Amino acid sequence: MLPYICRPLCAALLGAAALVLTGRPATAEPAPPFPALLAQAQTNAPRLTEAGATVRQAEGLARQAGARPNPTLAVEVENFRGGGPYAAFDSAEATVSIAQPIELGGKRTARLRAARADVAAARARSEQARGDYAFDLAVAYAEAEAASLRVVLAQEAAQFAR
Repeated sequence: MLPYICRPLCAALLGAAALVLTGRPATAEPAPPFPALLAQAQTNAPRLTEAGATVRQAEGLARQAGARPNPTLAVEVENFRGGGPYAAFDSAEATVSIAQPIELGGKRTARLRAARADVAAARARSEQARGDYAFDLAVAYAEAEAASLRVVLAQEAAQFAR
């Protein structure tokens, strides 16, 4: 990326080079109106797509936070594969247990509130990204408009010089 000071100079040099090499000034299609440009650009902007994905991720995590904890199943086997009377599985002891966590003290409610806060924060960050994108696009649009006006001024100056 070129420093801010070099951009106008580089644009002027490229325009002059195009004029010298082709014998005619460099031209481009006029830019569409800014609202149309903004609407079209927002449909395929990667940083806005990322912000939307972050919101969907937070919403999914909030749905997951609303689920109750899963039960656990444990199997333990003792006293097998030893020597003497423990040589086989004849004297093995097996224990099977099932556990269901119970959330006490408002843990589930706190988890749900935190998840909702994360969703709200992700939505706010998404709106901020949309605003930042619109601002950056407006600055680029204004710079392009200013550059086209500088080209017109340079052409008029060239005509006066001739």
